[in-house]
Amino acid sequence: METARAIFHSPEELRDTQEIYLIDLSEKGARLPELVKVCLYALTLRLGTGTLIDPRGVTCTVTELAAATGLSAAAVENALYVAEAHGWIREAGDKEYRLTVPGEDIDMYEYWLQKQKEPVRDAAVYQQMRDQLAAATP
Repeated sequence: METARAIFHSPEELRDTQEIYLIDLSEKGARLPELVKVCLYALTLRLGTGTLIDPRGVTCTVTELAAATGLSAAAVENALYVAEAHGWIREAGDKEYRLTVPGEDIDMYEYWLQKQKEPVRDAAVYQQMRDQLAAATP
């Protein structure tokens, strides 16, 4: 695992990535349950182990995370669900996660949405859905 990380990521890059993530977690994730924060911290120790060339990629099984944190496998699974629901991790594949910060990519995706040429394929269907949405919401 260390060899694979060294190919793509320097120790300094991984340390910086971890530091920035933990600062965000401390500031924006203060209200998360402690079990969730402990799991996220343990995952930061594995930064760069994902299959994608991404310093926030992490490969880890529930069993490995349970052993690393001292939690039960069931507690780890539930903590990961809570972290995912709050936007702190995204499942990237079998036993693979990407550590995220809630809302970090919103500007990028909104930019791409605005730059989309001809996003409406069927104007009549789109207008019907807009009308239904307007009627269904206050």
